[in-house]
Amino acid sequence: MMLSQLQGMLIGYAYSNGIQISSPMPVEWRRKLEFKQGPSVKRQELKLQAIDFAKRNLDLVASEDECEAACIAYYKYKYEEI
Repeated sequence: MMLSQLQGMLIGYAYSNGIQISSPMPVEWRRKLEFKQGPSVKRQELKLQAIDFAKRNLDLVASEDECEAACIAYYKYKYEEI
């Protein structure tokens, strides 16, 4: 199963059960977590920044996708009401 399929299933479940969800834009959560961004910053560099952030701030060593998910969760916890 692809990650996008899982996301679609979860969004569909939430919608059909009246559960409100929000998904921050990558540029938004990366800006708040002080990632270097812009047209000259490649995808792989953004992934490495997520790995570094997770290691430094969350004491987490995981895959790049898991680290990005942890960064998003951290952003949601710190900057948005959950």
